[in-house]
Amino acid sequence: MKLPAALFLAALGALPCYIEAPSSLSILVKESPVVVTGTVDAVSLEKKIIILKIAKAVKSKTTYERIRIDLSVAKDWHPDAALRHAVVGTPVTVFYTLVENTDRAAFAMVYLNRLFLKVQAGEAAWNFLNLEVGMNKVFLGTPGELAELVAKIVSGRTKAPAPLAFGPWT
Repeated sequence: MKLPAALFLAALGALPCYIEAPSSLSILVKESPVVVTGTVDAVSLEKKIIILKIAKAVKSKTTYERIRIDLSVAKDWHPDAALRHAVVGTPVTVFYTLVENTDRAAFAMVYLNRLFLKVQAGEAAWNFLNLEVGMNKVFLGTPGELAELVAKIVSGRTKAPAPLAFGPWT
């Protein structure tokens, strides 16, 4: 039995839908007062904890030498996926915002082995919220390549590339 077109379209309108607004590297750099590079220093598979060792500031200064990220607080498959990519020695690039009128981090985007992790900063540990899979439209490459590109963007030597129109799979 065929549905009349108007009824079909009305039914579609009643369904929840998700439209992803494309992000851009230029927005990420602009809205992150601090960008740093480092490496994964330690990983606990049992506790779902990773510790990052900060090596160099790319944009502004940081007060962090080490960042402890609790992956266990994220839902679904996100902690396990992030853990598979967290290998000691793996380079990372960390973009973060600041708590108003402080030098403490508020929220961060951590680029780890071609994954963007959204993180909320805390006193004892930073809490992993989720993977930002849409951010793979913003940049595909190594954390080292990202840090080098961000340094060029911050210094004005280059402009951020436009986001990919579709995912890397197209």
